[in-house]
Amino acid sequence: MASSNPQSAAALEQTVNSYRQNANETIRAASAGQITQQNADQYIQRQEQLVQLSQQIIAGIRPQQKADAQKALDLVASNLNQITRQNPETIRAQWQQGAAYREAGIDANAVNNSSPEAAAARDSAIQSATSLACLREFKQTGNKASLDTARTQLEQAVAQIARVAGASGSSRAQASAGAR
Repeated sequence: MASSNPQSAAALEQTVNSYRQNANETIRAASAGQITQQNADQYIQRQEQLVQLSQQIIAGIRPQQKADAQKALDLVASNLNQITRQNPETIRAQWQQGAAYREAGIDANAVNNSSPEAAAARDSAIQSATSLACLREFKQTGNKASLDTARTQLEQAVAQIARVAGASGSSRAQASAGAR
């Protein structure tokens, strides 16, 4: 996929690795009970960085995607800052359950099937935004369920982002595997 421009592939890989590292640090802290209402701001800042990295990942893979996948990525990218200001329930209804895509005339399931890398980048961006919203909610309310949801969303985002990392270098691997 990104084999035509190795510098872009390297930049994408670096962005994905940075995303994974930052997300995993927050996941570890949440799992160890180290995130409190008093120190939540540092993790909120980290989540804001993950949202920015998500934007970069979307921009990095967009040119190689099919038209329907590009529309889905464009919709997420153009709304991501607004999404981060929504509450977790609204994000779930609008973005994770697909209402925003349906309203825009985008078949999210078709993107899932035809462009798994785009679907993974899209989903990890939405999950990053959801995690950010949950951390903000935790800071305000102290509700541990919000913190647990933030961690779960990040774990899912890391799993999704691995698909982007795997896809960016997998075309050569798949070609060589097929030649065996």
